[in-house]
Amino acid sequence: MPDIREWLTVLDNLRQENIALKYRLSEAVRQSISRPFIETAEIFQQKSVDKDQLIDLLRHDIANLLIKMKFNDVVDNDAAVLQQQARTLETDVQKVVSGFEQMKQAFDQYLTGYDAPGSK
Repeated sequence: MPDIREWLTVLDNLRQENIALKYRLSEAVRQSISRPFIETAEIFQQKSVDKDQLIDLLRHDIANLLIKMKFNDVVDNDAAVLQQQARTLETDVQKVVSGFEQMKQAFDQYLTGYDAPGSK
């Protein structure tokens, strides 16, 4: 079975990165009066909020799985179910990491374009 506690660390790191992205976004919004920039910033803000919610849900599901694994007397059928839940959660964590990296890359590209001379 994979080290499920590592997933919590990965999700905590994503949460911290997401906080940093939201801070950068708020700083950029303070410097801009451009309506198109503000509209796109709102889209990135909503994506960040969505990521926070998804991270929280995954953390909750992972914590529940850890509790089940630790405190239940696992019989063969239960072990198979827990294994499947672990595989599903692992896939979900990988999807969140990948989606976050895509969002972060798009955000960085957007801010780079915004910071370019003549783009304000």
